[in-house]
Amino acid sequence: MSRAATLLIGYFSKGIRYSVFITLPLFFILDALNQFPGWIPSRSAFEVFLLIFAALLLVYKLVRFVFSPEKSQIVLVWVVVIYLFFKTIKDWLVVKAAMKLFTSYSMYLTLLFVLTVLLLVGLRKMKTAAASKLTGYLSFVFLVVCLFELSQLLFTITNKRATPFKTAEIKFTDLADTTYPDVYVLQLDEYAGLHTLGKIFRASNQKFVDDLAARRFHVVKSPNSNYNGTAFSVLSLLNMGYIEGLNRDEIASAVAYNKSVAAINKNLLMPFFRENGYRISNHSFFDIDKTESLDYLFLPIKKRLMLDKTFGSVLTNDLLCSINSNSFHFLINDFPAKIDNYNQEVIKRSHETIQTTKGRVFMFAHLMMPHAPYLRDSSGNLKNIGEAYRESNKGLNSASYLQYSNYSNTVVLEMIDLIKARRPNSVIVLLSDHGLRNIKNANSKYHEFNNFVAIYSPQQTQYQIPDSLCTVNVFRYILNSHFGQNFPLLENKMVNVNITKADEAARY
Repeated sequence: MSRAATLLIGYFSKGIRYSVFITLPLFFILDALNQFPGWIPSRSAFEVFLLIFAALLLVYKLVRFVFSPEKSQIVLVWVVVIYLFFKTIKDWLVVKAAMKLFTSYSMYLTLLFVLTVLLLVGLRKMKTAAASKLTGYLSFVFLVVCLFELSQLLFTITNKRATPFKTAEIKFTDLADTTYPDVYVLQLDEYAGLHTLGKIFRASNQKFVDDLAARRFHVVKSPNSNYNGTAFSVLSLLNMGYIEGLNRDEIASAVAYNKSVAAINKNLLMPFFRENGYRISNHSFFDIDKTESLDYLFLPIKKRLMLDKTFGSVLTNDLLCSINSNSFHFLINDFPAKIDNYNQEVIKRSHETIQTTKGRVFMFAHLMMPHAPYLRDSSGNLKNIGEAYRESNKGLNSASYLQYSNYSNTVVLEMIDLIKARRPNSVIVLLSDHGLRNIKNANSKYHEFNNFVAIYSPQQTQYQIPDSLCTVNVFRYILNSHFGQNFPLLENKMVNVNITKADEAARY
């Protein structure tokens, strides 16, 4: 064999051996793209690929201080696979292998630690030739699975399209050349309805109702949301209709959320207001009609579809959240800190919009209150975040929930007073996206839909607000009574999207 051929074979063998630096991150990306076809932007996928590739090089350089190149690659594959598929492996152990012992992260982490120690001890004793063979085998395996995932992706993208949810089309009547009110939507997340507060908490929200009544609000007696999930409920609000083609399998995955989020961005209501001279002011974690969202928090969209299963995500969204140091939480910007930062930013931006916007405005503000974890007391003082997070994992805490609800009341009343002082000719819609979900009793599903709705109209109208106004009809009523439209009110339905198994009934 010629020297050139020998060199070529050597380079090829080395290339195969080191191909894991490409195939490992590529497999991670392709796996996510196949799982959520069309929902992960190519730029996000490329950015994550580069991030993993850089991390691989760094980890490899560090491990090389201890092991040979061949053994270092084995350690590299083990560490990176555990990191990237941390939650996937845990779910497989608990669900597929029925190892309930590893439901607890402490037991799962103990297992990984023991296996890692055994691997390192074994590598110490392993001969270089054996390590080289194992490295070649791992490289070959990842190359094969990448080719398989790539073929799957090519098949998927030609047969499946990322299509947003649709609702029934609606036709708007052109507005007459006259003055129309501004519109402010203040939405609270998981704010319980009056019926739920009385039945579950044996508590009354009468003071808040009286405060609203004193400000000439109409508090709807028996409202309900049509969906018990935020993205679905917001879509039904802004599209004034029911979601078509809601698939049980997609509900139990992140696909349905992505379809809802995409449809919210292209909702039917905002173009009507924009075309009639309204500025759209969006203070939420949804992209809405050419407006940018705030941090999308826990919504399983974009990069989150890839990264949520990683150890880093689990660390900042769960494992570190119980630490009793507020400074630490805000330093690493973990899940509870993000929620509180988000809420304070929504309050700040909403106040700025109310005070500074000139001309017609449609403002949509979504507050993650009083959604768990219950981070503030009735006076708005920040609680111990670690304690609040641990408390939320144990289930519903009535006292903490009610305190957070009272703080929510204060926040929205301040906004309402500011709107009425600065923009008196405004329609103000105060509502919750859905009811309280963290309840376990015979009527828990009803309480998940029992929300809160109150509406302020700057002048009397001929239209009466129904006692059982549901979310899909909120803007049908607003547009009929204040914007010269003539939409029929839809039948009131409650659709359960709070499920985790595909065989569960999708309709309540």
